[in-house]
Amino acid sequence: MATTFTDFRDGLGGDVCGRIGFDASTATGWRNFTARLREHDGSSGRLLAAAEEFSGVCSSGERIVLAAVLASGGWNQDADRICPGFWQRTLGSGMGEDVCRAVAAVLLRQDA
Repeated sequence: MATTFTDFRDGLGGDVCGRIGFDASTATGWRNFTARLREHDGSSGRLLAAAEEFSGVCSSGERIVLAAVLASGGWNQDADRICPGFWQRTLGSGMGEDVCRAVAAVLLRQDA
């Protein structure tokens, strides 16, 4: 199972990022992704507001990936608030392979 940053960015992770208004397509690795994610939000809170809105309409798998994206940016408490029980359900029962790969990529943070 491939779990590199590129797999995340070009798969479900990039799709979820796009749904919250963040274009991950030009990020070159995890460090760059995290810095750009934080810069995109700045002090406006717009990314968190978009994440909260998306969490109300996304699938359960997308919600788990959303929480992983938020956690990768350092918004762990927001991930817990927006996606309650995220860490308890991560890589657990019945998740699709694309969800497992996206979350594993965030946790492993391998660029290549």
